[in-house]
Amino acid sequence: MRDLQVLIVVWVLGYNLGCIWPRKLPLLTSVSPNEAERITINERVHGADASLEIEFLKNGSVTQIYADRADRVPGLAEVYWSPDTKTIGVLVCDPATTERHVIVGYDSMLGRNKPADTVTEPLRKSLTARYSISASTLSNFENDPISWACSQFSGARERFAREVGSARILPPLLAGYTLRSR
Repeated sequence: MRDLQVLIVVWVLGYNLGCIWPRKLPLLTSVSPNEAERITINERVHGADASLEIEFLKNGSVTQIYADRADRVPGLAEVYWSPDTKTIGVLVCDPATTERHVIVGYDSMLGRNKPADTVTEPLRKSLTARYSISASTLSNFENDPISWACSQFSGARERFAREVGSARILPPLLAGYTLRSR
């Protein structure tokens, strides 16, 4: 009986410590076209829940550009880099929330966030190019690549998993939205 009590105490403490000190699990890393900067999207697991964190790395310095405490189930993610790497757009699909996704814009030169609507269209173009989404496919998703990417019924999440592989690195798109050879 004493062993069972010890086991229960250890389990309760472990569960509660997980809520206090979340574990950071990388969902995706994206390197800029000039390879000088990177975006890392992390799932922060705390207890039975998870939240989202996005970090920007430049010159060895890490800046958190987004974090929340919402209960998340992140899926497909896309990162847009402008050709000069000044503007960065990040999309993270999340079927567990009513919004279905998070979009974050960031100005790497000024070091501050940008309105999401300034990066939404470039993210749509990136998705269309990366996954070669046809107009007929998009017609089933309100002609919106983001709706396609975040739908549980499009097969996008499975294609994303194949694209990033176990390394969880998103191959960059170059100017003109063509895939760089690996």
